[in-house]
Amino acid sequence: MSKHGFVGPAVVILVALISIAGLIALGIYIGKKSSGPKATNPVVTVQTSPVPSSDETENWKTYTMKDVKITFKYPPDWKMSEYPVNQSGNYSAQFNGKEGRIDLIWGGEGYGGACPGGYEKINFLSKNQDVCRSIQPNGSEIIGILSATPDNTPFDIGLTSNSKENNDLMQQILSTFKFTK
Repeated sequence: MSKHGFVGPAVVILVALISIAGLIALGIYIGKKSSGPKATNPVVTVQTSPVPSSDETENWKTYTMKDVKITFKYPPDWKMSEYPVNQSGNYSAQFNGKEGRIDLIWGGEGYGGACPGGYEKINFLSKNQDVCRSIQPNGSEIIGILSATPDNTPFDIGLTSNSKENNDLMQQILSTFKFTK
C-alpha cells in the first residue's frame, strides 16, 4: 500500500468522527438552551381587588349611653329623645323610626317584668345573654334585654319592630351595641 492511499481513509474516518462528535455536542447545546433553566421556586402572581365595605351601618348615627359606656348605632332617619332622670335614678332614651323603636333605661333601679314566651339565649355584648323575645300576631317582634355593665350598672333595652319585614333591622341594630372605654 502506498502512503498516499492509507492517509486518505484515515482522514475520512477522523473527519467523520469529529463531525459526529460536533453534531452530538451541538445537539446537547441546543437541547439545554431550548429547555432553559429549571425553575425551582415558581412565582405566582395574584391580583386582588379591594373588597367593598359591606357595613350597612357605616352611615348610621351613634348613641352613647350616659355613665355606662355603651354605644350603639341606629338608622340616620330615626329620631332620638332623651328624658330627665326619674325618681328611681334611671336615665332613659327612646329612638323612633318608621320600622320600629328602641327604648333604653339604665342607671337606677326598678327593672324587670314578665316574659310570657320565656327567655332565650343570644350573644350580646360578648356574653351569652338571656333575652325575652315575643312574636306578635302580625309577625313583628319585641325583644327585651335586662343586663348589666362590667361595673354592674343595670340597663334594660327594648326593641320593637313594626312588621315582620323589619325584624332583621332590629337584629342589626342590636348587633351594633358595644362597650366603650
